[in-house]
Amino acid sequence: MKKALLVLLLVPLVAWAQDEVTLHFDSSPHKEEIAATYSLSITIEGTDQATNFVRSLHPLLSLNWLGMKVEGTQQVKGKKNKVEHDDVRVNVRYDDDDYEYDWKKGEPPEDLGKNKLTQMIWAIAMSPRSYDLSKHGVYKSDDPNQDSNGEALDLYMHGITRLKKDAVVEGDSWTSEWKGERSEKGKKAKWAFTQVVKLEKFEEQDGHKLALLTSKLTGVLEGDEDKSADEKWTKCAGTTRVLVDVATGFIHEQSGQGVITAYYRSAAEDGSKNEVTIKTAIEGKRTTRK
Repeated sequence: MKKALLVLLLVPLVAWAQDEVTLHFDSSPHKEEIAATYSLSITIEGTDQATNFVRSLHPLLSLNWLGMKVEGTQQVKGKKNKVEHDDVRVNVRYDDDDYEYDWKKGEPPEDLGKNKLTQMIWAIAMSPRSYDLSKHGVYKSDDPNQDSNGEALDLYMHGITRLKKDAVVEGDSWTSEWKGERSEKGKKAKWAFTQVVKLEKFEEQDGHKLALLTSKLTGVLEGDEDKSADEKWTKCAGTTRVLVDVATGFIHEQSGQGVITAYYRSAAEDGSKNEVTIKTAIEGKRTTRK
């Protein structure tokens, strides 16, 4: 009798776990408050000549580490998503010196017009981020100046996860492959991305059935030959995590972490070796307060 009763109690749980669902991200207009944390680090290693040259290419390449705690808003309207930061605390290590900033939207710092570092960090921390996100997780930034590195970093920072168009059950996995849309200025190389997604489990929150999705996202930059290099490649690897409402497609949490690694090796005119490895690591987590 006790065994039969236990079976009856477990049947609804098993059935719920094995429910087929067709997942999607929502597109109905809404706006919520968000809390988020982000970090970015850049490591450059190699021969002195090569590393010094790389750092001279852009001020951002002297950034050692940046961490942000954010409060703001996210607005969704169809495929369009817009994230704005209202209050930001930023900790920065730049060229081996430490800095800290506390900023509010619409209240730029006094030295913004003349301090190049403040200008760069303010742009990173306070610029709105707008992008398209389709119901199946296809992502594209609205930034017309975004390059291939920015494209890959965005995928990890926003926890972008591609959904299967067919019905899935708990434990299912699927693989998506696609070509990136961005390249560096004056170059042709674009990403070839591969993402393996798993529906880890269902969970209940305030009467809503949520799906927890995790993924491994990798990529290789393809299509740009450099005859001056003996060896050259750029790869990315990382993970994403998304908690989405099964019925409405509302995203409650999204996070990710990833590393882009670029390697270059060639012979210098004097016969010595030029070698450099650039690692750009990013991590982001955003929670929606509905």
